Formats: sequence, C-alpha cells, structure tokens
Amino acid sequence: MKFVDRDLMAVQEARVLMEEAGEAKTVLGGWKQENLDRVVHAMMKACSERVEMLVQMAVRETGYGEITDQVRMCRFLIASLEKSFENMRCVGILESCEGEGVLEIGVPLGVIAVADVIKPDSPQAVRELQGMGICPNIIVLRADGPVGNDIKRKISMFCNVRPDCVIENLTMPSLYECPLMLESAGLTNVVARQLHLQTPPSDLTEWKELISRIATRSKTCTIALVGKYVKLHDAYLSVMESLYHAGFENESKVEIKWVDSEHLVDQSCCAEELGDADGIIIPGGFGDRGIEGMIQAAQYARENHVPYFGICLGMQIMVMEYARNVLGYADANSSEFAPEGQHNVIDLMPDQQGVETKGGTMRLGKYPCTITPGTKMAECYGTTEIDERHRHRYEFNNAFRAEFEEKGLVIAGTSPDGRLVEAVEIPGRDFHLGAQFHPEFKSRPNRAHPLFKGFIAAALQYQSAHTPTDHPASLGE
Repeated sequence: MKFVDRDLMAVQEARVLMEEAGEAKTVLGGWKQENLDRVVHAMMKACSERVEMLVQMAVRETGYGEITDQVRMCRFLIASLEKSFENMRCVGILESCEGEGVLEIGVPLGVIAVADVIKPDSPQAVRELQGMGICPNIIVLRADGPVGNDIKRKISMFCNVRPDCVIENLTMPSLYECPLMLESAGLTNVVARQLHLQTPPSDLTEWKELISRIATRSKTCTIALVGKYVKLHDAYLSVMESLYHAGFENESKVEIKWVDSEHLVDQSCCAEELGDADGIIIPGGFGDRGIEGMIQAAQYARENHVPYFGICLGMQIMVMEYARNVLGYADANSSEFAPEGQHNVIDLMPDQQGVETKGGTMRLGKYPCTITPGTKMAECYGTTEIDERHRHRYEFNNAFRAEFEEKGLVIAGTSPDGRLVEAVEIPGRDFHLGAQFHPEFKSRPNRAHPLFKGFIAAALQYQSAHTPTDHPASLGE
C-alpha cells in the first residue's frame, strides 16, 4: 500500500473479482435481464464481505489494534460523489456496514463564496447522505481559508456531529503540508477516539524535516517530459510527483517542460524544444502516435550527452533509437507499431505470442530484477537484487541482444533467469538509462526512488557543467 510500504492485499483483487463474475455468469445462466437483480445483490454482498476482510487484514498487519467488534474499519467517503449513478452500489455497501466501530468521514466542500457572501454548503451534502442511510461521524471542511468557529458550530449542529469532529482542510502552499495541517486540527485524535484505538502520540518529525527541505531548496533544474499526452498533465502525475520527490532529496526545485512528441519532427525541432533542458524523460504510453518524435528526442539526448531516463515505452524508444542510429537498422521498430517489421528490436514476450484476447494478459505487478554490477543502475540502487512494478506486453527482443552489447549498449538489469531484459544503459554517461518497469509507482515524498534521484542528480551535474551559452541549442548543434 503506497506511503505505508505494507502489502495489505493478500490476494489479487482484480483477478478474484473477475473469477467471481465469471462464476456468477455461469450460475445465473448468462447476463440476462431477469438475472440482473440477483447479480447486483450478489455483487453487493460479495463486496461488503471483501471490504470487511480487507479491513481486518489492514488492522492485523499494521498492528494498531485487535480485530474486535469495537475496532472494525475506518472508511473515507467523498460526499460530493453520492449523485453519481455509478457510485450508488458503493453507497449501498456502505449503508450495509453501518454499526458500532464504523467510522465514516464526509469530505464536502466546506464553504462556497456566492456573490461575495460566504455560506456553508456542507449541511446540504450531509443531508443527502443521511437520506441514503449514511451518517458521517466526522466532517472535513474543504475550504480556501479559515471558516471560523461560528460556521463550524452551525455545521456541527445541522450535521449532528460533535463540535471537535468538524475539521478544517485548508488550501496549503504545498500539498505535503496537509498532513501537518490536519494533525494540528486534531483529526488523528478524533479518529482514534471514535474507533477506540489506543495509539501513541503522532511522531511527524520525519515529515517536518521533509517540509523543511522543500522550503529550503536552493537549486532549480529543468526536465523536458516528452510524451503524447502532455495536454493532460495528470496522465503523467506519478512521474511528475516522482521528479519532485527526487528534487527534494537533491535540494532542487524541478521545473517540468511539457513537450509534445508529435512536434519533434527532426533534430532542429529537438534543439529548439529541448535545448534548455537539463534532462529528458520519456514515460510510458501505448499506440504509435508520437513515437517518431520520441525517437528523435532520444537521439538528441544521446548525441548531446543530455541525461536521459526512459520508462517502459521510454526504454523501448531508447532501444529503437540505438538500433537505428548505432546498429544501422533504419527500419528498427517495435512489433506494437510495425507487426511485420524485419528489425523489430522490441517484440511480444514469448508467452504472449498468439494471444488474441488481450484483456488481462499484460505483465502486471511486482517482479524481481537482477542488476548488473558496475552499472549506473547498480550505483543508484546500491544493491543487485530488486523488485519493481510492471505494466507492459512488449519486451526487448533477445534475438538482437548480442549485437546491441557488441555495439556498446549495456544490459543493466534482467529477470533472475536472465531471459527478460529489464533495463539498459549507455556506459560512460552521467545518466542514460531505460527501465522496462515503472519506478514512479514506488517513489515517496520522503524517500525518492533511487533512479529518479540519480536522474535529477545527473541533470544538476549537467546544468553545472553547461553555462546557458554552452547548451546545444545556443551552440546551434
């Protein structure tokens, strides 16, 4: 589970639910209209049981209490979602779980400014929930500024909660200041009291140190994020935050320059778009749109010694670019984009060959990786045995592996049996590395992922070695 580094999922939830859905379809004779009610009720019952089971696992594994009738679960629900038809089944599940030891936290918009008049809107949202049988025990007010004791007292009265159960959730300069703000508002104490938990006082020393590092950053570097979904920044949210996390540990602000790969039609465009970047990152993606522009960006990074980090598709782009411009295969490509290509250096995994039904067949989840000693990857991790999360269907084609190594590309990481290539890098560079896995999924605000940390460190080193007039764009290279 992210941010607590504990595995609270003893089973693969998606696979189990798919199997249960398939069994329900078989038992009920297919998805016929007359069976719909039975299916819905059966799924709601199964979901309620699954919620209970997961909460029990969480309580057991975190060690914060015993599984008793007094401590069963803590549930967060968003009050603004109850009008969505898709969420009605979840409301029904929550309603069925009402009882002693169940904590429900409503998070409505605390106050709304209408015609310069501040009026509380939370009671209306909570009343709608109460009409559905959901009675929040705590109201967390989402507001841009302090709402005042009078408004909190009214919300307490109209929402039928204790006065100290109305908690302000204020807009902060940094998202990472919110835990300290909620702690100062007394949220953790109220939650522990409501659930009868005997917990030690909160120790936020490490988090306070993080906030201090964020506030005292003295350097700034620019990272060009080259992708096809850059108009929607949230598509790369995990990568974006991982870059920021790495900046925290390198005492640097990270400014992201969003570059649409479709605009990079040649090296002149790359020099114009990427010339002021201290590092280039290409994240994951699917489909052939914008691929040629990404290959142009990878070539620019390699030829100009700009730190490069390729993630999933970005690693495959790095391999294709190397094959085209170093190995000499002008048509080097991936089977995803050119199924009949002669030099597809990226190909389907062996166990994917012939698979026609693609749903649920990707290489998903955590897999081990053995790192090659003496590589930049080994330097970043400080160990040779790791595990990382994957989400892909295509792999490095081993038919070209020996040829790549002869031409200088280093296989930096493989599966334990050596069959699958997990990472590649160009030696002698500050950072030019591609990883088939997704390191952004394991980055934390107070503990940046080693590869992102190494990438930002290399970007800062590149920046210090190049004055503004030394950048390739300024030199016209």
